[in-house]
Amino acid sequence: MQPRKPSLKESVADRAYREIRELAMMYKLRPGASLNEVELAHRLNVSRTPLREALNRLASEGFFTFEARRGFRSRSFEVRELVDLYELRSELEVFATKLAIQRASDDRISELEAFCRNEGAKRFGADMMAQLDVDELFHERLAALSDNGEVVRMLKNINGRIRFARWVDMDGRLRQTDSEHLQIIESVRQRDEGRCQQLVAGHISRRVDQIREVIKEGFARIFIEEIQA
Repeated sequence: MQPRKPSLKESVADRAYREIRELAMMYKLRPGASLNEVELAHRLNVSRTPLREALNRLASEGFFTFEARRGFRSRSFEVRELVDLYELRSELEVFATKLAIQRASDDRISELEAFCRNEGAKRFGADMMAQLDVDELFHERLAALSDNGEVVRMLKNINGRIRFARWVDMDGRLRQTDSEHLQIIESVRQRDEGRCQQLVAGHISRRVDQIREVIKEGFARIFIEEIQA
């Protein structure tokens, strides 16, 4: 999948928000480090006002923290936060599929299956980031079957905050992931709530020891990239 192109009407603050969010999602800004706003403004070719607007927005979404007289700080990359986010994502998607079973038409379910099969076939041979794009889009489309916009909005926020961890975690899991997606779709089609919730929870959940391994590998990738830069 190609990255989303900015709208011609995109404001400077919106562009700054989008570009900084992409940096934050993939930990291009070192975890826990203080932000140098002057340097970041120069890097993005924006003034301090739209930069601060973008950072405030991102802080409200959990990508940064802010302390008076200390400024903005990049979010951490820690076990507790990832465990919390994975647990929340699991509960949110279980709830979304419960609503989807009640509300989604057979045609919409079939459209999701077609998307899954078509995009799944294209993913083999694609780079890991393109594979992750498709995976996130599948889960957001699945959540959209709930007809609850707040569920989709919350899921997109969580996906952004765990994107780097999922990029690390996805390596080697592609065939298993696509198979599980199709099983979830079939359980929604059959209106089998118990089976669907079991599949979704099993597909998403990660044990604490698995998350520790993701963090260990993630830090290795962050610092290797810094050395190579």
